[in-house]
Amino acid sequence: MNPLEIIKIDAVISVEQSVCGSTDILELEWFETNKRLIRRTSVQGFFLELEKQQRQKWNDGDSLWSNGSCIAVIRIKPCLAIKICTDDLQMLSDFCYYIGNRHLPVFIDSESNCLLVPYDGNLFDQLKAKFQNFIVLEETQLLSENKLLNKNS
Repeated sequence: MNPLEIIKIDAVISVEQSVCGSTDILELEWFETNKRLIRRTSVQGFFLELEKQQRQKWNDGDSLWSNGSCIAVIRIKPCLAIKICTDDLQMLSDFCYYIGNRHLPVFIDSESNCLLVPYDGNLFDQLKAKFQNFIVLEETQLLSENKLLNKNS
């Protein structure tokens, strides 16, 4: 493959359905998982073009195929996130209400049963003042499969 040519991805196969031998990685940010068209250079320098089908999301671990060959694997980059951990349901509901008024996505950390939102400096200061030691910053992947969805999503 020539690194200067555009490689059009003709199939995206979920990590559960595919074994991809490629070591190349296409890095995406958490907020790019719903983008319809992505044109980006992979870690190894190949220019890839992906166009998703309707209602498809890009997921961490999806393999990208072109002409029957696995070209790369999608990796969702870790980012700084605001995390709240508590068993207090009143506090969690207050947190969700506070975040909901800002129209930010909320993610569940399935390993610790905590809630995560993408980092915002002003928001972090406000949440820290309101929820004190229950709020921490963490570098983590915000994956679409862990996103809380409303009924209209």
